[in-house]
Amino acid sequence: MQTGIPNIGIFSRAIAQKDIVHLKALLEALAQHHLHVVFYAPLLTNLRAYNLALDYPTFNDHSSLVAQADILISLGGDGTFLQTIPLIRDNHIPVVGLNLGTLGFLASIEPQYVRDAVHHLVSGRYYIENRNLLSLVQPQFDLVYPFALNDVTLFKAPEATMLHLEVFIDDSLLYRYYGDGLILSTATGSTAYNLSCGGPILVPNAAAFVLTPIASHALTTRPVVIADTSVIKIVPYAETYHLTVDSNKLTVKSPNPILLCKAPFTVQTIHFDPTMDNEPQRKSNFFHTLQQKLMWGQHGRK
Repeated sequence: MQTGIPNIGIFSRAIAQKDIVHLKALLEALAQHHLHVVFYAPLLTNLRAYNLALDYPTFNDHSSLVAQADILISLGGDGTFLQTIPLIRDNHIPVVGLNLGTLGFLASIEPQYVRDAVHHLVSGRYYIENRNLLSLVQPQFDLVYPFALNDVTLFKAPEATMLHLEVFIDDSLLYRYYGDGLILSTATGSTAYNLSCGGPILVPNAAAFVLTPIASHALTTRPVVIADTSVIKIVPYAETYHLTVDSNKLTVKSPNPILLCKAPFTVQTIHFDPTMDNEPQRKSNFFHTLQQKLMWGQHGRK
């Protein structure tokens, strides 16, 4: 249980007209508890298209967010949630996601529970998970924020037939790889692209990373789970390839090795189930999410 009345930051790139009703419910709940609210400035600009009379202080970047907010609410799907991470950086402002998207593993609060969620925030009835990130060690890339909460992916250029890589774990060769690409995923990101490519699901607090091939040329090249204390070196044998760090994508024209390791800080995510009051529910929250989002145990039999 947390203590203190938080100052609330609200982040989204844009909100669809159909979701304005959920934004209004959120703002009404925050106002009922007399909470100080600060908006992401581009979001207020977007909302003017709906003729909403919103008069709130704003933030534009990392420093203005940190100066004004204790908790950040992300409005959107998991992609929007990931876009909050460069704003927070290593300042440990907890993030909670109101799911206006589809699956919602990160943005886990469904819109119908927004009032309950605000009540839980104010009363401190939530818990915080510390999520590990991946760090790109080499400064050779033009990235403002070289950290990933979900994954780092290498993918072949469109004109290439396949991508050739060598992967080393703590200086020991893991495999020589030919295929479309390679995903290096955190435990948090194991339910994202990694899952789509047949990789394993990790619980969010697992001290591990996953390497998952994308359309490997060899059937024996399988996903591998490694300790998150490992240093990963990837040597690309390609003139050009694509690199993604969460939602940031760039084209790389360099054969230099890529070094990755666990970031020296974590991202704090807020979790609770507004439909349940019993404390043990929190221990099964992630598994409940898997059951709901992946429809495990559901079938058509009567």
